Amino acid sequence: LGFKDRDLEEEYLNDLAFVSKHRIYLGYGMCAFFVFLVNVLGVAPWVIASTEEKQKLKFTRGLIAYSLTVFVFLVGLIFSVFIFRSNGWKRKRAVLYIAEIVFLIFIIFFGVRFSEVWYEYNEDYGKGGWLSGFILAYSPVFLALFFMNIPAAQTLEIIALAFTTFMIIIPLDKDAWKIYSDQKVDDLFARRGIECDDDPSDLVDVCNLAIMWEYYVTPTITICVVSVAIVIVSFFVSKSNRKAFVNKKIIQSFTKQKEESLMKQKEEYESLVCSIFPKPVARDLMKSQTETETAPGILQSSLEGLSSHATKTFGRTVARMHPDITILFTDIVGFTSMSQSCSPYRLMHFLHLLFVDFDYLVDMDSCLWKVET
Repeated sequence: LGFKDRDLEEEYLNDLAFVSKHRIYLGYGMCAFFVFLVNVLGVAPWVIASTEEKQKLKFTRGLIAYSLTVFVFLVGLIFSVFIFRSNGWKRKRAVLYIAEIVFLIFIIFFGVRFSEVWYEYNEDYGKGGWLSGFILAYSPVFLALFFMNIPAAQTLEIIALAFTTFMIIIPLDKDAWKIYSDQKVDDLFARRGIECDDDPSDLVDVCNLAIMWEYYVTPTITICVVSVAIVIVSFFVSKSNRKAFVNKKIIQSFTKQKEESLMKQKEEYESLVCSIFPKPVARDLMKSQTETETAPGILQSSLEGLSSHATKTFGRTVARMHPDITILFTDIVGFTSMSQSCSPYRLMHFLHLLFVDFDYLVDMDSCLWKVET
């Protein structure tokens, strides 16, 4: 995904950030609220209740990590609000990069914390319980990526780093993928009141397979499905956003062309009015038409329409008093005999040059006006 034109890509990202403003606000708010409610308030009582110094220090580190994560989400929210409200900040797409950075910091903080407490989930939920613990206490934050409208490439980077950190690096480092021993499997079935028929001649250890499927495979499939779903949804949403942006640009282009065409018609209309009427009359006529015009863009360009509008507008004969004027009447001597001896083309060419020269002389002096009869 991405436009080849860099300027167009930047314009798209700015537009995407602007239309996703409230989604980004909601995502930050949801993430900060979840981490505070589940993680901060979840570990705070343990900090207070712990009497052993080592345990108290461990819970305190967790409280600090969770609190810093909440702080990071709030800082991301504050910076985003500032960028959106700042008129001088033209590159609104910066909020998208800030969102990615915030999630990467979240992954780092929670990754460090998860590497310290993963075994506690095993004690609570059994072997492989760290997967269930991750689903309950960590993964809901990533659900914000469903609606924050972050570009697909950035979403893929966030999910890839999270999956690599929580599902590969930390589990391999802590040997968390280790399968139950036969004795532990038998004890687990015994606690459930189930007798496991484990025949050594079977090609597949059914008991271990049942435990592995319940404690390892099912949570892993859940995490993988959610991760892939976030990436796929982000891809299709980004594709839809780009198509909507292209349609928006096309509409803007057509609108601009139409506005330019209407402005050109308006200029031609004003030029026509000024060429027929004296300037004061022309100004009154155009002002009156602007005030009474109900359909913008429908400009009268014919003399007949203009005369009709002038009559309706003024409702009277428009006259101006001029106390001191000079009127020049001109005539072409010998025009009748010349028109009989010259070809029509030469005659019209002569008249054209004559009137053009007269118009040029009249335009040189604003006090001159050519009366058309």
